[in-house]
Amino acid sequence: MKMRIALIATVTLLTACSPYVYKTEIDAFAGGVGDLTSAYTDGLKDLAAARSERERWDLTRDSALLALTSGCTTGGAGASIAQSPCVVHEVNKPPLGPSEIELEAANAKSAAMALKKYAEALAAVTNAADAQSLAAAQADFNSAIVGLAGDNKTATAELGAVADLFSAATTAVLNQRRYEALKRGVTAAQQPVATLGNSLGEALDTMRVARARELHDTANTMITDMGRKVKDDDYMTRLVIVQERAAAIESLRQADPKQAASDMIKAHSALAAALNDQTRQISAVLAAIRDFVDKAKAVREAFGAA
Repeated sequence: MKMRIALIATVTLLTACSPYVYKTEIDAFAGGVGDLTSAYTDGLKDLAAARSERERWDLTRDSALLALTSGCTTGGAGASIAQSPCVVHEVNKPPLGPSEIELEAANAKSAAMALKKYAEALAAVTNAADAQSLAAAQADFNSAIVGLAGDNKTATAELGAVADLFSAATTAVLNQRRYEALKRGVTAAQQPVATLGNSLGEALDTMRVARARELHDTANTMITDMGRKVKDDDYMTRLVIVQERAAAIESLRQADPKQAASDMIKAHSALAAALNDQTRQISAVLAAIRDFVDKAKAVREAFGAA
């Protein structure tokens, strides 16, 4: 009887330490990271689309003579694919390729994807409902943590050692296993999350400014030709587009990707501190994640509007 009471007390204590206390917060954190990485992916596409749109208006305004690149020539069966892409360009001028800003922003892709994978794996661990799903989630979590280090071999080795400790967890209490996995993993991931988070914030802000500039230049091009030279129907069409561009620019102007990334790092640090705090004080976690989620959502909406 005493043994049974002791077992119940032990399970109750371990359950009290369970990260299920942070289930909502971790899910919200993962959602916020998803918003930032989606904004990044959308932003890259938008920069390319804006470049093409501006080129179309410039060519239309000048009634430019056009040609297809050599890449548009299709060879016979077995022929190799042309090195240059198939695009339309102005005669005697090279095709308009990606800007330096686009190329620079693309370099942050690995950081964005590593953070996304980590956040998704983090949520999977805290949502695992049984031992089998937890084991699978832990394996993904281990891989995601190591992936945060990227090409940094020293950091990869250190995080890999932490991941190996997860696999050694053999306690029969599911919640305690989950708790230990999260505590070790989130604590070990603090520095790489901060490094990649700052890189993502910088890239998003660069893209934000570049996208706003492209929208501004396209709107200006359209406005320049408006007036009595333009027929009423065409004037109305252009006016609607220009007003939409102005609204998108304002959304981008209000968004703050750098602050959102900084808040992501703070929220992650607050979660690490809470997981290492036996008193289970969650007020700091709640506040930090709420700030991050709000700003991440604003960034995604701004990039979506653009």
